[in-house]
Amino acid sequence: MKRNQMHNNNDGGRISSFAIIALLAILSFFAFYYCNKYKETKVMLKKKELLAKTINMLHDSSSSVKINGISASEYNTIYLEKENIEKQLESFKKTNIHKNDLESAVSTRSITTDTIYQTVYIDSVQALHACYTDSFMNISATIYRDRHTVIMYENKEYYDLFNYKGYRHKFLFFKWGKIDKYLLVPGNPKTKCSIRAVKIIRKEGD
Repeated sequence: MKRNQMHNNNDGGRISSFAIIALLAILSFFAFYYCNKYKETKVMLKKKELLAKTINMLHDSSSSVKINGISASEYNTIYLEKENIEKQLESFKKTNIHKNDLESAVSTRSITTDTIYQTVYIDSVQALHACYTDSFMNISATIYRDRHTVIMYENKEYYDLFNYKGYRHKFLFFKWGKIDKYLLVPGNPKTKCSIRAVKIIRKEGD
């Protein structure tokens, strides 16, 4: 009789252990499943947020910012999925970069305007000469007696490009709506520049 009771107790203990293990396995499966679902939802919401920012900024142009008398250009980043790169960036088709490898792209444009007054001198063959040199530009011009003109120039421009986190909204001491921003600062104070920045949205697994 005692042997039967011990045998029944052992069977009951095994069944209980198996039930606990099975329950833990089921709970682990559901935890893993919902954790992955949460990650996917988070990625999807992040992409929607970035694309919403892009839709709001598609018609924006870079804004001009004065920094110590220099006209810098500031731009809120546009976000794209990699499938849309070639539609937005014509120059990308000319490169050997694979679209899966592209992280971001920045395009710039600049215009330098200046008026120069310079003394002209005449050489022994009656040709007119004028030249101008500063930190960014070298120009020399020669006008010959037959009205043939030779103009040589060298334009040296340099820029500093800063990528930083800014805010879309500011009120008094409050700031909100954090966003990726680019600031392009030309070295030449007579240069005006504009900029466009595109950042690629990565899918889960890319």
